[in-house]
Amino acid sequence: MATLGCQFHCRMHHISQNVKAKRFISCSTNPPQSNIKVIINGAVKEIGRAAVIAVTKARGMEVAGAIDSHSVGEDIGMVCDMEQPLEIPVMSDLTMVLGSISQSKARAVVIDFTDASTVYDNVKQATAFGMRSVVYVPHIQLETVSALSAFCDKASMGCLIAPTLSIGSILLQQAAISASFHYKNVEIVESRPNARVRYMTRTLISMQVCLRHIYLYPKFQNNNSFHTKRKLKIASSIIGVGEILILSKILPSAQKN
Repeated sequence: MATLGCQFHCRMHHISQNVKAKRFISCSTNPPQSNIKVIINGAVKEIGRAAVIAVTKARGMEVAGAIDSHSVGEDIGMVCDMEQPLEIPVMSDLTMVLGSISQSKARAVVIDFTDASTVYDNVKQATAFGMRSVVYVPHIQLETVSALSAFCDKASMGCLIAPTLSIGSILLQQAAISASFHYKNVEIVESRPNARVRYMTRTLISMQVCLRHIYLYPKFQNNNSFHTKRKLKIASSIIGVGEILILSKILPSAQKN
């Protein structure tokens, strides 16, 4: 969308004492900015299809590539059950797609929904073509995060790693980490409305991963089907002796059902 900017230039022309000053108003338009090209790696996955639809509806962005090992050759719009095709086929060769888009000199970003075993190589390829990456890979190892951080520092290229795409969950994890340094005992309670899910949610597991560098020797104990406890001994060299108790339980109303 072009933006209109008006610049007022007051110019005084002293031809004679009887001539009044003339004022000129000139308007100029800025050149339209191109959309950000989005390449989605893992586009056929459920979250990948949701990302395709979201990017298509978003302003200032457009889907430029769809990478996956499934549904190769099919239109990603049809794979996502959209009303109209996007005329973008699903491809399995990430390097080919990155090279093609990089020739257009447009701003581009890669969203990675693959897995922890390939994310490092994927980010390296995207960085080599001058593209930043947004990584959503559950259960990503701390060693992989450290390696990505070191690589991006050397390449002077940013990379966003989001174990969960919820801003609220990320803030909760940061609050838990900060609280661990001020309390000997920390208790985190998670309530779930669904009685059929017997395990801790991915958000709670991600929080435990964030605290892994503080707590040592995890011990698991299942009391019953509605409560799961995780006790982790605190490293005495960091915050003293204590423990954190993580409870994952369902709501009483769900237990009756």
